[in-house]
Amino acid sequence: MFDFHNVKKGDVIIIISNSGINALPVEAAFEAKRRGVKVIAITSLFHSRSPQARRSGRHPSGKRLFEVADIAIDNFVPPGDAVLEIEDVDTTVGTGSTITGAAIINAVVCGVAEEMARRGADPPIFMSNNMEGTEEHDRELIARYRERLPLLHYS
Repeated sequence: MFDFHNVKKGDVIIIISNSGINALPVEAAFEAKRRGVKVIAITSLFHSRSPQARRSGRHPSGKRLFEVADIAIDNFVPPGDAVLEIEDVDTTVGTGSTITGAAIINAVVCGVAEEMARRGADPPIFMSNNMEGTEEHDRELIARYRERLPLLHYS
């Protein structure tokens, strides 16, 4: 993944794991750090810090995602990632991390765009396909970032 997307020193990566204990996201955070990439984690600190999660740590280092990340954003989702209790149903349903994750990522993107503009930079923002001038604008961005986003194309 890192080589395919040409992730470089100085980049920032967002890694999402509600529990924060599974080996793959923790290993991705370690690899990012080895490459000089800043790591933002979106995770449930309540779940990650729970005694149950500590006992079932799955990465050989025993670390959890929030412990490896440079910045950990708490999504406040309960363990198990389900938020709705239904009468006469034994388990909860309805993923909380999908909803909170989308909101958090959008808040980060908006904040970064605002900060770039404040510093005089032009944030690379794709336009809605329903807006005038979209195709030309988006094609220019795709050409600019082709090396970094090889799967991106204008359809």
